[in-house]
Amino acid sequence: MKYPTLSTGIKFIVMMGLIIALVMSISWREVFVLLTDVNIRIVIVYALVLLAGNLVSVWRWSIVATPYRFPVSLKTLYGYYLTASFINNFLPSFIGGDVYRAYRLGGAKRRLIAALTVVADRATGLYGILLLAALTGILWTIQTHRDVILTTVTVLGAATAAIVVRFRHELLAAIVRIIPRKRYKIFLSHADTMHTSVIYRAVGVGMIFGMFGVGMANYLLFVALQESPPILPFLFFSLIGAVVSSLPISIGNIGVKEWVYIVFMGSLGVHAEHAVAAVVLGRVVQALVSALGVIPYWTQERAVVSQLTQSSTPHHGQ
Repeated sequence: MKYPTLSTGIKFIVMMGLIIALVMSISWREVFVLLTDVNIRIVIVYALVLLAGNLVSVWRWSIVATPYRFPVSLKTLYGYYLTASFINNFLPSFIGGDVYRAYRLGGAKRRLIAALTVVADRATGLYGILLLAALTGILWTIQTHRDVILTTVTVLGAATAAIVVRFRHELLAAIVRIIPRKRYKIFLSHADTMHTSVIYRAVGVGMIFGMFGVGMANYLLFVALQESPPILPFLFFSLIGAVVSSLPISIGNIGVKEWVYIVFMGSLGVHAEHAVAAVVLGRVVQALVSALGVIPYWTQERAVVSQLTQSSTPHHGQ
């Protein structure tokens, strides 16, 4: 198995560049003061909203997995999801949380189909967030008669995503023609099982997640730091920020999310130090919440993670 040296190296360079720029541009003493003066009760509420948001994400995953009749309950999927989050935050290795989810759901025999459900889960979640951002941006534009260009770009993005959903089979067929590999043909054959109605249901759940798991959760972070930005534009920028931060241009989106918040929230009058403090606080609490995944990891998943890591490790001579 080949190491992703080029892509990982580029991401590392981007991450370090963004971190250096942050160190030089931000008063970290002020960030530290803000973090030591947070409202703990609001932070606890934020953690509970994160757990609820995880449940909504698992609900979305179960919707796209339903056509393939995996014999697992919502509770079991929630355990897989928490453990995957734990792996992403605490167990740097040759596997990631999404790979773990696919392997744990499908096992060795159905892992490709399970991987398709994970991809569909990610895609519908992203589309739901983008669509909610478009609706929020339209409302904001109507309310304030400003930022028409930014809202137009968002609406066009949502329309593009809708076209991708509508013509997904044709796009997958094009991929098969360009890269004629067996696993892509398997993806294509099983994609027909996922009807458009299933995808739109998952997108609807993705919008629910965007409202609570992204918008409300992020707003609670700023409230915990004694900041109260206007809700409608804050929701818009939080959703757009979530989409931009998901771009794979940095390791763990470190640096990207901080700068996205500095730029977007700065337009709402939020100081850069408050924006960075919110991101840091969010990262810490998210890591602590994902640590709950250690429970299923140590009880029944450890052997699976060990097997995945060993099978993903390149051997000498390969």
